[in-house]
This record gives sequence, structure tokens and C-alpha cells, in this order.
Amino acid sequence: MKKNEIEEFMKSFAGKLTKDLGEHIKETVKSEIAPLIEKIMQLEEVIKKQDKEIKEMQGKLKQEKENDDKEKTKNEEEKRRRNIIVHNLAEEGDENEGQTEEKILKLINVDMKVKCNSEGIDYLKRIGRKGIHPRPIFVRFTCLKKKLEILKNKSNFNTEGNFLFFQEFNKSNVFFVVVR
Repeated sequence: MKKNEIEEFMKSFAGKLTKDLGEHIKETVKSEIAPLIEKIMQLEEVIKKQDKEIKEMQGKLKQEKENDDKEKTKNEEEKRRRNIIVHNLAEEGDENEGQTEEKILKLINVDMKVKCNSEGIDYLKRIGRKGIHPRPIFVRFTCLKKKLEILKNKSNFNTEGNFLFFQEFNKSNVFFVVVR
């Protein structure tokens, strides 16, 4: 064999070897990557399914939050309907809540001629800072009926001085009643 023939043989052998080696590498890579690609596709399906579930849960959570907000607003409005605020009722310097309750009950029972006891009052408290003027008194009744009876009998109120009854329905709708 001549040198040229040997070179050509080597070139063709190297070419075949490179081609065979390249195909073998391709087949090996395909066989190794195919399971990974399948696994990635499965994971993508799982992710899509979980995203769908998350969106459904977010929708349910949003709906529940809206329902809770509506219920909370409804409860707050119901509580507000039973509230009054009494202004200009004399305040002692060291007055406690028990004394304040006695004054309110006297105002309601004696001056306004409406039967009410401490069980009819759910909560009461002077609001604001102490100063030269008497602080208003926040009163929440146990039932709306008692509050309405008090407002209805405001004409029976016959004392010196002006008292202001403030009736809360909700934050945007406020009604004032002045009793003289």
C-alpha cells in the first residue's frame, strides 16, 4: 500500500468512526434524556393541576372572605342599631362606671318614665378625655326595642338642661335627636 492509499484509508476509517461514534453518542443521549423529558412532562402536568387547585382555593377563600366581611358588617350594623350616646349628663370628678350606670338608669326610669334595669344595658362607658365639660356616655342596650322605647318616650323627659341623644345606625347614616 502506498502512502496515499493509507491516508485515504485512515481518512475514511476516521470518518466512519466519527460517524458511528456520533450516532452512538446521539442514541446514548436520546436514551438517557428520554426518561428525563418524560419526567419533566409529568412534573409540568402536576404543576398545572396544582395551579388549577390553587386558583380554585383562592377563589373559595376570596368568596369566604367576602361573606365574612358581609357578616361582620351586618353584625356591626346590628350592634350600632342598639347604641345611643348621651351628652351633657353631669360628671363627678371621681365617677366610676357603676355611678355612670346609676345616672343613666335614673335618667331613663325617673326622668323619661321608661322601665329599664342594668340587665337592659349591655355596655356603657364615658368616652373621651376628662375636661371642663362632661364627657358623652356611650350606651349599648341588650335589645333594640328598649332603645326605641326610650327614643319614643323622649317627650316625657322633663328636667332642666339640654341632653342630646345620638343614635347610630351605621357609619354613613347618622340620626340626631335633641330632647329638651
